[in-house]
Amino acid sequence: SNQATLFRRGTSNWLLRTISKVSLGRVSFLCDSNLLAKPSYDRNSICKYLCSTLRPHYLISLAPRGIQLPKKLDGDTCYACHTNKQRNAITAAIFQEHLKQTHPRADDTNEPPKHTLIIKGLIQSVASSDANVDVLRQRIIELGDNDLRQGQKLISPHLCCYVGAYFMCNSNDNLRKHGTGNGTQGQGRLVHVKLKDNPVSYGCEVWDGKKVWTVCASDVEYVKFEHYPRKGESPRFFKLVPKKVNAMAEVLPHDRANETVPMKCSVTQLPVNASDAITGHKLQGLTKDNVIVCSWNKTTNWIYVVLSRVRTLTGLYLFRRLKLSDIKPPSREYLAFLGRMQELQNGDLRLARRRGQGLEQGPG
Repeated sequence: SNQATLFRRGTSNWLLRTISKVSLGRVSFLCDSNLLAKPSYDRNSICKYLCSTLRPHYLISLAPRGIQLPKKLDGDTCYACHTNKQRNAITAAIFQEHLKQTHPRADDTNEPPKHTLIIKGLIQSVASSDANVDVLRQRIIELGDNDLRQGQKLISPHLCCYVGAYFMCNSNDNLRKHGTGNGTQGQGRLVHVKLKDNPVSYGCEVWDGKKVWTVCASDVEYVKFEHYPRKGESPRFFKLVPKKVNAMAEVLPHDRANETVPMKCSVTQLPVNASDAITGHKLQGLTKDNVIVCSWNKTTNWIYVVLSRVRTLTGLYLFRRLKLSDIKPPSREYLAFLGRMQELQNGDLRLARRRGQGLEQGPG
């Protein structure tokens, strides 16, 4: 399907095969709502299906007891990624597994469950000479947030919502009113989606071969989240409303195109991004119970940031063992600087020793 194609672009086949085996597909018991009803099965852990569907050599624990494959991972868990393209691939695969486990096929006569809803951004003002603008709008909706940006800010063309799904705010508009801001201050777990009266865009569509309810962001009144991780015993909630922004999309203009082209457009969407997978940049300042590292990157400090985000070694999981060659060696400039500092330190120590000896001998 088109949705499956969007996260394959630029992602290795190995990663896709692996992610398909470790997709999380999680729904939490936060509360019931008139739109996203509680599912009939218990998947209150973010990694309910993680280790039961994994080959042992894909998941390696650094705990002293060696390779351990727990039945589930409790607590705050996320994938750690180097790029947003990789993050989009994981997020799409997680949702694909969720649909596989919970939704009827396209040829099934049953309606899809109410606990899942795809909120599609309202794409307007597409700047293109192509006559078929509707096709371009649909192509943009099927992109990941790495391909739709307002400057450096990632905009989600579509949001895969289900009770308990994790999101991160990408705007500081609600910082003063609700205490939610861009990044670590705006982490939330979805509780409830409130639609406007008589939402004309609300309907059933086929997504990855499965029937699922969808709605345009213009028909969403608000979405309610719970602050997560929870601080204290009492839960804290906040609401977000759709917001219109001008953005730039990187999209294939037609089926025969091999390269994407930039296209200006306006997008009405909720100011959040899925946070089942997080880049090292966004992980800074966070502390997780479990971190699953997909791959290593030699970017300065990236490995340190990822490894230092998890509370204990038993919560650290790797797709591949960390090798010494994965760690970026220090630059020549840095080594030269250390050498100069060492010489200055040795000089100061020699001077201090001579002064100390002079004081011991006294005058004369």
